[in-house]
Amino acid sequence: INLLDTLLISTPKPSANINIPTQADYRIQWANFGNNPAVLYSVNYIIHYEEANLLDDEPEFEPKVIRWRLGEVRDESILSIPGIEFYKFMGSNLEKDEKYVRTFEYMDAEFVYSGEELVKYLDFINANTGITSSQPIPPYTNLSEGLGLIAERNVQYVRNVFLSNSTVDSLRFGQFTKDLGFN
Repeated sequence: INLLDTLLISTPKPSANINIPTQADYRIQWANFGNNPAVLYSVNYIIHYEEANLLDDEPEFEPKVIRWRLGEVRDESILSIPGIEFYKFMGSNLEKDEKYVRTFEYMDAEFVYSGEELVKYLDFINANTGITSSQPIPPYTNLSEGLGLIAERNVQYVRNVFLSNSTVDSLRFGQFTKDLGFN
């Protein structure tokens, strides 16, 4: 097995303020350099925010974390999604209640990438499942002797990604997020 090349992530940048539009696509970009690029990419945002319950005797902000799975691409170095999906995700994953006050802190971008070996295995499994499958899944191996799978899967992070002022405003007053209590 060949070791995968490290990604050069161009968007988002660490400690940068990003704009997630409500009416356009949001794009994440990276590049591979070297002789062994990854083939399958999955991008997630780990969203850090603080939350206080105003009904508590002494409300204190507590750190909270949620994970947003943006998507997966093969043989591409860009992931583009409608920006409104961010606001829909936040609106459907946080409780809407006037007792909560929240502060958006930052996000960590997580890039999970895999090589050709894992993609071949996943294609093999997917071809042998579903409504057309009537046989048990045969054993799969990429070893010269014995059964098993050897593949590489890497994770790379971009830490401390912040939201632009316009994105924070959209989080505060947007159609899907206005009742979440962000200040």
